Amino acid sequence: MNASITLRKHRDLSVSAASGLVIEGDALYVIADDGLYLHAYSLQDEKYEKRIRLLDGQLPIDKKARKKQKPDFEALVRVPLQTGLPHGALLALGSGSKPNRQLGVLLFFHADGTLSEKTHTLDFSAMYAAFPFEDTNIEGALIAGEQLVLMQRGNKKYPQSALVYLSLQEALQGNATATVACYTLPTIDGVPLGFTDGIALPNGNILFSAVAENTDDSFNDGACAGAALGIINAQGELVQCEWLAEPHKIEGIALDASGTRLYAVTDADDPTVPAALLKINLEGWW
Repeated sequence: MNASITLRKHRDLSVSAASGLVIEGDALYVIADDGLYLHAYSLQDEKYEKRIRLLDGQLPIDKKARKKQKPDFEALVRVPLQTGLPHGALLALGSGSKPNRQLGVLLFFHADGTLSEKTHTLDFSAMYAAFPFEDTNIEGALIAGEQLVLMQRGNKKYPQSALVYLSLQEALQGNATATVACYTLPTIDGVPLGFTDGIALPNGNILFSAVAENTDDSFNDGACAGAALGIINAQGELVQCEWLAEPHKIEGIALDASGTRLYAVTDADDPTVPAALLKINLEGWW
């Protein structure tokens, strides 16, 4: 594949390890995999920021200790209105790679579209334990109809990535049965791409992001050898995958209200480097 996609920086964010992104109107909601907060920003007002606590407690400042104790929130998805969620919600999910990384947190929307600071914690340990992976690492999530689709990211030792299809209603109870579709994505210099996030498109396709991180497992970080955007069609077939011109470690993607402008957030795996908010117009791309 040729490197054909160029994402341009929109601005830097106040977090350093952005891992999930949802756009709701003018609001940008971002989670970081090394933190305990949801961060709310504005597309128009760069000075606006609000933090909402996801879990109680404090994480160590030391990088190694923090990595060991963090809940590792890697996926963020907009849940539509349904029973018990009259105005919908945001759902943040841990990666599942360690026992302390198997929680989910719901944040509820008000009728006026603003986000409540009230949260509800979900235990996904039983659900994650039933997944058929040697090294579980849930990095992204999307809603497709009545299904919650989780995105398992592969690595050098276990290179296959996967989409995990769950009943949304059952998943919110922590006891959903999974249907799994596995994918072998392209490699660069011997490092496989692995899913990091996805978006359900109106035509039934899934737009996904993927990165090739030079690591053998779900715990240790590695250099980002490349990144890509791709399409899985409504029949579950991988039909498109194109490298980015630069190896941005994209962890979260979302479309704005136009449905054609894609925003992405990055994680440099360095607490001194701010996460970047990138963008590209993908009109006609799919």
